[in-house]
Amino acid sequence: MISAIATKILSDPFASHFVLTGALKRYGRVKKMGLPERYRLFFRVFDTPELKAIVILWLGFPRKEGAKGDYYEVFTKMVLKGTFPDTLDELIAEAETTQDELG
Repeated sequence: MISAIATKILSDPFASHFVLTGALKRYGRVKKMGLPERYRLFFRVFDTPELKAIVILWLGFPRKEGAKGDYYEVFTKMVLKGTFPDTLDELIAEAETTQDELG
């Protein structure tokens, strides 16, 4: 998994093999590339003039297509509920708030 993050995603986070569609079009996913079979790593790329960042959001495992707990279904619901901040500024602010709360 570290190999996928350190080499594959960093070299071209917008590569076609990471692309998702529909409600997930702003997110990417890694499959295979060092992950166990039927696992997926979901990420988001923020590319602003001030900062470029790749944020690992969630590891879905193992997949059972069509099941309520299928990780594509679960991740889509998380995205639609607004679980993940929409912008890099919101993500940083949320992380700082969480850090302050943890002391």
